[in-house]
Amino acid sequence: VQDRAPPDERARILSAGNLLDCLIGGIGGNVLVWIMLKAGISSSTQLGVIGFISLGAAVYISRIVPKDMVRFICLAIVRAIYRIRSVQPLNVPREGGVLLLPNHVSYVDALVVAAACDRPVRFVMWDVLYQVWWMNGFLRLFGTVPISPTRAKDAIRTVSEALKSGEVVCLFPEGEITRTGPMGPLQKGFELMLRQSGCPAVPVYLDGLWGSIFSYEGGTVFKKWPKKLRYPVVVRFGAALAAKEATSERVAEAL
Repeated sequence: VQDRAPPDERARILSAGNLLDCLIGGIGGNVLVWIMLKAGISSSTQLGVIGFISLGAAVYISRIVPKDMVRFICLAIVRAIYRIRSVQPLNVPREGGVLLLPNHVSYVDALVVAAACDRPVRFVMWDVLYQVWWMNGFLRLFGTVPISPTRAKDAIRTVSEALKSGEVVCLFPEGEITRTGPMGPLQKGFELMLRQSGCPAVPVYLDGLWGSIFSYEGGTVFKKWPKKLRYPVVVRFGAALAAKEATSERVAEAL
């Protein structure tokens, strides 16, 4: 609720939410407990009744906002596996469209960026991932933008529209995961997205993921044991670059 509320309406919406909490959760909950006490219901049964009501409310809320529920669970798992430290996260504007441009080190880069950024992020992914049955619904739920060499214009238009509407979009400008560790050359497709939208770009450097089981360190991925739990990762957000300044050369220099 806090994230979705418009800034000029946020205080009133949160106040209304707190009032409902007091009326339903406070007064309503106390009245329910009083009724159960008068009926001679035991404490354990009272807890069971309240737990059943809470479970029903949780299921109802998760059906209303499934993306927020899934995002909460996924990011909790990511933070349990990785110890993520964000450097200069306020370089991402609090409002308005912005394009995040990180280096690409592993298959969990998107999840790490999502966990490090305070705002919800849409990602640009290769369309072949949509052909994986168990990922298709997940990617569609989060509004992931598919991109392919044959339909690049569609992705450019979709990303530009998302930026104009004030969303945060993340694109990995290298176009592929590094196989050797160092950052590869940047593709120029994001330049057109920025020119069409007029929104700024923020370079993002992922430091520490090389060597994790999801990277190609050692020449293989998924075929090595994790070095430690709560694997330390640093996500550095660079200074925002205006659309005209964010060329591939300038972004590469910033990274």
